[in-house]
Amino acid sequence: SSFRADLMLKEHRHRIASTQEEDESLDVILRKQSELDRNLLKLYTAACKGEKLVRALDLATMLNLHRSLEGALKMANVLRLPSLADRVRLLLQTKVTLMSSLTPSATTHVPTTPTPTPTPCGL
Repeated sequence: SSFRADLMLKEHRHRIASTQEEDESLDVILRKQSELDRNLLKLYTAACKGEKLVRALDLATMLNLHRSLEGALKMANVLRLPSLADRVRLLLQTKVTLMSSLTPSATTHVPTTPTPTPTPCGL
C-alpha cells in the first residue's frame, strides 16, 4: 500500500512538473511573440509615416497578437490613412473569424469605426 501511494505521488509530481514546464514554454512563446510584434509595430509606424503603405500592410500581416493588430489599426486611423485602416480592419476581422472557427466559445470584439471616405491616392 505504501509502495502504491509513493508511486501515485511520484506520478502526480511528474504531471505537475510537466504542466509547469508547458506553462513556462507558453509564457516564453508569448513573450517572444510580444517582442516581435513590438518591433514590427515600430517598423509599421515608420512605414506609415513615410507613406509606404504597401510595406505597412505587409508588416501588419506579420503581427501575431490581436492587440498588436488593434494597435496597427489605431495607428492607421491616427495618421489618417483610411485605405490602410480598412485593410488592417479586414485583417483583424479575418483573424477573429479564424480564431472563432477554431474555438467556437471565443467571443472577441472587433472595434467598429465609421468607414472613412477612400482617397484617390490610397492603396
